[in-house]
Amino acid sequence: MTDRQFLWGLSNGIIVLAVAGVFWLGWGFGPHLGNGGWILPAVFTVVVYGTCGAIVLLAVRLRHRVGFKRAELKYGDERQRAESHKITVGFRRIAITQGVLVALGVLLCFCLGHEDLVAPWIALIVSLHFIPLGRIFHVQAYKFVGIVGCAISIAAFSPAFGVDRLIFLGGAMGLLLWLSAVYLVRRADRIGAKAVSEPWNV
Repeated sequence: MTDRQFLWGLSNGIIVLAVAGVFWLGWGFGPHLGNGGWILPAVFTVVVYGTCGAIVLLAVRLRHRVGFKRAELKYGDERQRAESHKITVGFRRIAITQGVLVALGVLLCFCLGHEDLVAPWIALIVSLHFIPLGRIFHVQAYKFVGIVGCAISIAAFSPAFGVDRLIFLGGAMGLLLWLSAVYLVRRADRIGAKAVSEPWNV
């Protein structure tokens, strides 16, 4: 794994975190914005999409700075191609497992008449998937996102939240993902230097 390739992949992860933050904030606060006329939804939209855009822009600048292209993956040496293949296979397995668990959990929630628990379940599974991703991509911050996200998700299962469940969950998850994305941007070079010095036995 070269530092250029790692930082290119990290920039992709940062973009995903930024967009996912919009999803959770929108899911959490969106249903409550219509009660305040058009001003509140407009301000929310500007702030949320503006913040997401700023994070994405920083990730794109990081990608341009390292100058790595996806096509370069085909021209690495045998070891690099083997590493890339293992990473791809591992990522696909995690993604498929995540999708199956989300689907089963959502189905169970509807069957039991607990549609209000769909969002916490999805948040829990999504958070869990960050933990093995941290191992595969050698990004310790992903493990932190996974652990904190699990704590937020489990807390959101509590009946004490009631109608405020989505606000708490969406707000907490959105901020967690955005703050993590900003941290990765600011520490990208240090994270990359540490990662490429480690053995990549995925």
